[in-house]
Amino acid sequence: MNKVLFVTDPLAGLQADIDATVGLMSASQHLGLGVWCCQPEELAVVDGRVRARARRVRLRPRRPAGGDHRWVVDPTWWDELDVAIVDVAGFDLVHLRIDPPVDERYLHTTYLLDLVEQAGTRVVNRPAGIRAIHEKLVALRFPELCPPTYVGASVGGLRDFVARIGTAVVKPVDGFAGLDVWIVHDDHAAVALLESATRGGRRQVIAQQYLPAVEHGNKRLFLLDGEIAGADVIGGRLIEVNVTCPGGMHKTDALLGTHLSDAIVRRLTETSRQYEGVPA
Repeated sequence: MNKVLFVTDPLAGLQADIDATVGLMSASQHLGLGVWCCQPEELAVVDGRVRARARRVRLRPRRPAGGDHRWVVDPTWWDELDVAIVDVAGFDLVHLRIDPPVDERYLHTTYLLDLVEQAGTRVVNRPAGIRAIHEKLVALRFPELCPPTYVGASVGGLRDFVARIGTAVVKPVDGFAGLDVWIVHDDHAAVALLESATRGGRRQVIAQQYLPAVEHGNKRLFLLDGEIAGADVIGGRLIEVNVTCPGGMHKTDALLGTHLSDAIVRRLTETSRQYEGVPA
């Protein structure tokens, strides 16, 4: 394997000191792989082949901050080495690393990458898998592991739920990165907050019983070929399963001195060779 493509959001918008995509790029480069990247808008299908206007980049050196979950990086953390129109199926591995929500932009990207997978190139995570598994709702398949939960847009239904469980954490079904999260208590302000969270009953939200154990932090588990990963757990309760753009590895590597990003890239390299029928 000698080159990988990251389909990602604009590089200038990534927080290189914590972003897991940057960690995976760095790990790929460390293993001697050529790192290319493009945005979803730079993908196109020409005569049945998926092509991209992609950039080859080289990441600048970085180091752990020490006692922190951040890396010390240059303000401009990459150098552009080349720009070319490339056949996406010509890469050894394609990473789909755009942030949620899984909206039209995201879905259209998965349909294009279906063609890449059909041509024999591995795409991680699989486009069909992203469409099939909703990271906020898949945990509800295991109700015995989850805190009491309500999913819906009805302000009345949500208000009844809050009255039953006391305090709820409310967030958009299509939210991510801790954005637009509400703490709703069983008090006079509940209805107004729920109106705002649901945009007047027009947006679906997921409400879960507040778990005091969150004061001690949550646990991020990583799953790699059947071994646990990518799940958020608070107080022994499953909150969600990250499948669109799993993160946390880059932060963990900086804070604890682990090598999760390297391990993931190494495993993907080995299994992609098997995927293509090449001995690892």
